[in-house]
Amino acid sequence: MKIRSGAALPAIVMIVGILAAVTSVLRIWQISRWNETYRESFVAAPAAESVYKYDSGDEFNLSEFTLTHDIKYYDSPNGNVALTVQAANYLRPNSNYASSDLYGWVSTPTDVKGWRFTHRFGTESTTSNNEFYVKLSDLQQAAKDAYGDAAKDSLDVTFKPFGSDTEIARTFTRAEYETLRVDFELYERGIMCSPDLEAPVWTTQTTFGAVAGVLLIGWSVVLFILRFRDAKTQEENQ
Repeated sequence: MKIRSGAALPAIVMIVGILAAVTSVLRIWQISRWNETYRESFVAAPAAESVYKYDSGDEFNLSEFTLTHDIKYYDSPNGNVALTVQAANYLRPNSNYASSDLYGWVSTPTDVKGWRFTHRFGTESTTSNNEFYVKLSDLQQAAKDAYGDAAKDSLDVTFKPFGSDTEIARTFTRAEYETLRVDFELYERGIMCSPDLEAPVWTTQTTFGAVAGVLLIGWSVVLFILRFRDAKTQEENQ
């Protein structure tokens, strides 16, 4: 049987599919390895060092902004909704509470990835001493509202485990960085290894690469079968 030139297409499709899948797998391995290094490098401080009070200084000195979506606050992670801050309220991340207490998107991580503990957002007339659980994704959306296009800026952040010269580096967006400031401090002080600093494994890039690779490989197999049947049919008709 002669090899037909048409077999080149399924071969090319398969090669592209394999490259896409392999690239995605390598990226997933790199992210998983970074997360493992991040967790294993954490050094817990002595109990006497674990007293923590966040002082934002002037770091959150932003003007008022408009929230574009509701933020729900909960009595526990995945629990009941305690209250909702409505969209379009004008809010102050630099409330008077911010210099001494956690407020707005300045929050502490919990043991549950993606859930934070903080005071509610509000105007100067609606600030509250009550603390609630809130989704990190909601706080990051609020940061996007406040920073606008700058929220997508990439920031290379380096932080060190307690008492170590080892440096851990990762790139964050501005919105991610502003909502995770406390996590960096807790890690460097040896108080907590926040699950929210772990890099997401299944990103748009890795998911697209894996799905595209599988689909292209599957398509190439189908093309090979069709080419084979076509060649066999032509031989039988000769």
